[in-house]
Amino acid sequence: MKYFLMLFCIILLIGCEKAIDHNLLNKRVLFDRETALTKADLIMNNKIYVWDLWEPIDYKDRIQWNINPYNSDSWVLYFHSLRMVGILARAYEYNQEDKYIEKAMVILRSWVEYNKTNLDNIYQDHMVANRVLNISHLYFVAPNILKTDDKKLIESIILEHGEWLYNDQNYTKGNHAIMQDRALMQASLTFSTFKDDEWYNKSLERVTKTFDAEITSEGVCVENSPGYHPYVMDLLQNFIVMGENFNRPFPEKYKMEYEKMVGFLTYIIKPNNKFPTFGDTYFTNSTLHFSNLYKSQELLFVDTKGLKGIKPAFTDKVYQESGYAIFREGWKKGEEFSKQTQLSFINTNQSFVHKHSDYLSFELYSNNEDLIVDAGHIGYNKDSITAYLKSTIAHNTITIDNRNINYYKVPLYEGARITNFNSNDTSAHLKAFVKPDTNTTFKRDIIYVKPNAFILIDRYELTKIQDEKMFQQAFNLGGKLLDIEKNGSDRLIAKYPNNNLHFIQKTKTEKVNIFKAEKNLRGTVADGPLKFRKGTQIVFEKDIRRKNEPFITLLLIENDKNGNIPAEDIDIYFDNPLLIVSWNNGSQKLVININD
Repeated sequence: MKYFLMLFCIILLIGCEKAIDHNLLNKRVLFDRETALTKADLIMNNKIYVWDLWEPIDYKDRIQWNINPYNSDSWVLYFHSLRMVGILARAYEYNQEDKYIEKAMVILRSWVEYNKTNLDNIYQDHMVANRVLNISHLYFVAPNILKTDDKKLIESIILEHGEWLYNDQNYTKGNHAIMQDRALMQASLTFSTFKDDEWYNKSLERVTKTFDAEITSEGVCVENSPGYHPYVMDLLQNFIVMGENFNRPFPEKYKMEYEKMVGFLTYIIKPNNKFPTFGDTYFTNSTLHFSNLYKSQELLFVDTKGLKGIKPAFTDKVYQESGYAIFREGWKKGEEFSKQTQLSFINTNQSFVHKHSDYLSFELYSNNEDLIVDAGHIGYNKDSITAYLKSTIAHNTITIDNRNINYYKVPLYEGARITNFNSNDTSAHLKAFVKPDTNTTFKRDIIYVKPNAFILIDRYELTKIQDEKMFQQAFNLGGKLLDIEKNGSDRLIAKYPNNNLHFIQKTKTEKVNIFKAEKNLRGTVADGPLKFRKGTQIVFEKDIRRKNEPFITLLLIENDKNGNIPAEDIDIYFDNPLLIVSWNNGSQKLVININD
């Protein structure tokens, strides 16, 4: 179908313009004044600016809409979402100069003209949804400035895009589907067309089903990435607020889901107020301050390091269905807040969206330092580094012969789970597994002896041993690593400015490898969007052909904090299948059957 074919007929279907306050809209560009005017000036000076990740592109006279200067699908997405139109509309909010609206219409008309005959890459879920919001922003921010022909053009685009969004054949999954319905619902509430009710009902029917699939009963986004959790939260909030603004209330049950989602943020955030970089979560040097966005006394406690708000109800928290667990030393206040120890564990398996092969993986933080880190996320380019960062061997987990787990072949829900969890004031324990294929199962127990010791029990089960050779256990070390002191194949110390992290193997290992990313990909860690650092990874190995014996690994944090348990005071005795752990001169004891 050619774009704007029968344009005159389409325009006849548009009804009267609604008087809508632009402040009620969902907008893709919400820059502050300084940023909006600075970015708008770039656009006014014939520079293509879409995001700070990429340098602006100069052009003369007309924009060439078929370009992809950074060979990036993400750049093309923002370019054809007409983000520049949204930026100019935002600048007009702060500085009511007609030039911004006039420039936005020049860009819009140029895009329309080009795409009359070039439709191949401009109709994609995320792109169409964002384009509707950016064009709507322009339409309603300057109703008295736009000419009649400008308004008719925008109305025709909205009708064309609305019909595309309405068509179930174009509907996708995950947060992109939610964006589609947000755009369609907003269009139904703000533009007078003969399709208003159809669009609204379709978007409501679809998006509630999508939210049911996107959010677990525990209030956790299923997209395998803490960084996407608040994004889906915000999308849900958009629908709730949109219902209030336009007197079409969103179903009440989703307000309760929203409150649960706020609760998850309280626990998953590390003591340094940052996310573990699981899945497609970007590393950032900036700290999170969600209490500015979401009304929660527990989040306020987290944001203010315990100086305001209410202490969270739990110290250790498991989201068994969702696949996350958090072991935490406590909820101290002030300067002690960011010194606390936290282990964050992931074994998500509710969706393939933004998934990495990070089953049974974890991050470890203590005393203002990341000690064991996730490989993280660099972006969506198709290159060797991006592929490596998603692979099994890039994560703090176990495998055989460096094999990668193809997560598309792991059955959702049943193929990987947290099977058990318990905690008290002195210890915590979880059990989890992943079954990557019919022949192989990996199992991991984590025991937390508070405040500074963790015991990993890692094992495999093979229905039939074929050509398997080495059972491997990997750890990515934090960016502040100073040195590694190695003592044989079963002991080493990772030294940091504030901590020493002892790795003590309690069963025999054949070898320990130390990989420096200067020489190969192993050890590479994402350092933000399109950035990475050359880090260090250690890998312990056991010979499968010798004996089916688990890794029993003591991770002991040594620092200047009071109350730490020294390594010699932790006794670990293993008589398969029983593991007995005692500490504090035998006054504290755990007995675990690893087969349970």
